[in-house]
Parts: sequence; structure tokens; C-alpha cells
Amino acid sequence: MPHAPIWRQGVSFSKYLVWLFFIIACVQQAFLFPDISLIPGERANLFSGVLCCVAFISALTILKIRGNSVRLSEVVISVTLASLAFASSALSATPGVSFARSFVIISSMLGGYWTSRLLLNNVESRLFFQRVCLVLLFCIIFLTFAGILTGGNVYQFIDSGAHQVVSRILILSFAPISFLFGTSFSVFLTGVVSLIVTYCCLVALDYYGTVRTGLVIPFGLSFLAIFFIKKTKKILIPFFAILLICLLGASTLFFWHSQKNAKESQSVAYRIENIFFSTYLAIKHPLLGIGPSSPRAGFVNDYDIKYPFSTKDTFREWSDNVRTSENTIFTLLADLGFPFVILYLSALFCLLWRLARLAWRPPLHYIPAPLALLLAIIGSFVHFQVFDGPYLPQISWFLHILLGMVLFSPPDPK
Repeated sequence: MPHAPIWRQGVSFSKYLVWLFFIIACVQQAFLFPDISLIPGERANLFSGVLCCVAFISALTILKIRGNSVRLSEVVISVTLASLAFASSALSATPGVSFARSFVIISSMLGGYWTSRLLLNNVESRLFFQRVCLVLLFCIIFLTFAGILTGGNVYQFIDSGAHQVVSRILILSFAPISFLFGTSFSVFLTGVVSLIVTYCCLVALDYYGTVRTGLVIPFGLSFLAIFFIKKTKKILIPFFAILLICLLGASTLFFWHSQKNAKESQSVAYRIENIFFSTYLAIKHPLLGIGPSSPRAGFVNDYDIKYPFSTKDTFREWSDNVRTSENTIFTLLADLGFPFVILYLSALFCLLWRLARLAWRPPLHYIPAPLALLLAIIGSFVHFQVFDGPYLPQISWFLHILLGMVLFSPPDPK
């Protein structure tokens, strides 16, 4: 058999190089290992952002945008979002801190989307990535239970908080859900068992990590899934079973821990107050916001507290420590302004609308199953209403990889 031309070997090696950077970024985001501090005292995870950026640049440089059915609107939206974020940072009270945070936001957001868009553009690569994500999901579940069994917290081997673990699980759950649509019984059974184990992990994260959304969201997603697959009896039965398990688990833990989050606790009071406070900041700085991670405590002085179970001094202290709204939409609104939020949510809605249409009538050879992507993305975004996912590269990277997988044209069945 004759050898391939040198230029073709070079292209093949280059693509393997992109895959290498991509997998390294995925593994590091999954476990935050190694976790290297590039700037001492900087709260933004710059090392993860750099890995995302390297994968992003390698994909753009080697795979090229031209010839990959890329729409002009995708490029315009991406450039506009990046420009708005860095312009907001330049005008913030702390440009250095805001630039670092904007770099992490944009590199993980656009890096995940475009690397996925250019690299995961055929059935084989998407199937391989799906299997990689299933392995990463099981590793995260194992480390979660390892944290419990060793007497520590549920996230000690993975991250700095339980919400980050729940968010990863919700995003990576697309892999076992997609296995339910497999043609063989062994693949189908793998998906069922994986989802049950995944939900058991979410129960543990609620019990030990006080993250109730991890129980409620799968329950709602099961209802949504039944709406899409009501004619497919093979998949409908396990989804009904999962729905009952979710209902039983959620009701039991809510009964045991009915007073877990008091109305005056920071978890409740800070999030509710920030609905009003973030809107107040956005109205004062509508175009570019105050800048990502910019200090908020100074704005509290001229602000009247709305939530009756918190005080101005307490809220000022919380705002100074957290510097986000603990809600993705309101955080982006306050930090980056109305144009960024409107453009980002509009693009997200367009992708979800296309995905919903694909899930209603799935085309042949569309991998992963459109409904699996839809459920994972919606579940993650619902969780973002109590959590600033896009500010963390380990979450934003995986979410935007899934978004980049939406605009895929499967091969002709012939």
C-alpha cells in the first residue's frame, strides 16, 4: 500500500495535535488537575483559561473556519461578545482583575464552542467524545463518593464547591442519556445504569453538599423528555422509571431537610436581593456594566435593600466577598451590560430552538441524540439561575462544547 503524501501526513498530525490540546483541556476542566496559580491572589482560574485558549487557537489555526459550513453570524456574534467583554473590563474600576476574568470567560466560552464546532464535525469524532465524557462522568462520580467515604466533603477531590460538581454532572449527563437511543441492548442498558448511578450521586450531593437543584432539575427534565419521546416505548419506560426515582429522592430529602436553607441565610437572602441589586447596577451602567469581578460593595451605599431578611451591612459584606450575583443572567447583566446579555441569550435561544426541532424529529446518524444535548443544556442553564457557571472555565468549557455540537449536518443515509 503506498504511503500518503507528506502534506497529507502533516495535516493528519496537525489534527491529532488539536485533539491532544482538546483532550488535555477537557481532563483538566473535569478535575482541575493540575491547578496552577499563574498570578498569586488572582481569583480567576487563569491556568484553565489558558488551556482553553490553546485548544481554541490550535483549532482555528490548523482546522480553519473556511470549509466547515460556518455561518457569518457565528463569527460576528463571537467577535462582538469578546469585544464587549474586554471593553467592559477596560472601563471597570479594577481593569486588571476584570481583564483576567474576561479572558477566562471568553476563552472558555468561545474556545469550547469553536473547538467543538471545528473538531467534532463528523460522526466518528462525536461518538469518541461522547465516550470520553461518559468516562469523565464516572470519574467525577467516583471522586465524589471518595470524598464522602474519606470523611471529607463531596467536592474535595474535584473543586472548591458542590455546585461546580453538580453542574459538571448535569452537562456530562448527555452521554448516558444518548446511550438510551443506542441500537443494541448493551448500549441501552449502559445508559440506564449510568443514569441511575448519576442520580444517586446527585442525591449524595444534596445530602452532603446542600445542592437541592441537583434533585429538582432531573425531575423536570424527565417530564420534558417524556414530551419528546411519547411515541418511543423502548425509551419511554426507563424515563418513567427515572421520573419516579427522581420524585422519590427529591421528596424524601426535602422532607428530611425542610429547614436546610433559612430565609435569612446567605444562600437565600443574597440571591434574592441580587435580583434587585443587579438590575440596579445594570440600569446605572446599561451598555458595558461595571466589569467582571469588579468590586460591588461601593454601590451598596446608594442602594436601598429590598429583601426584608437582610441588612445593608450584611449585604455589603457578602457582595465584597462574592462579587457575583449567584445567578448567571443577573451576574452578566450587572458586569457586562444589556447588549452582551441580549446577544448571548438570543444566540442561545436560536441554538436551543434548532435543537428542539431536531429532538422532535431526530435525523439519522445525528450523534449524540439531539434530545440528550437538549436536556443537558437546559438542565445546566436552569442550574445557572443559582450559580455563575459561565464565570468558571471548568463549567463553561463543557457547556459551550455542547452548544458547538448543535450545528451539525449528519451524513446522507445513502
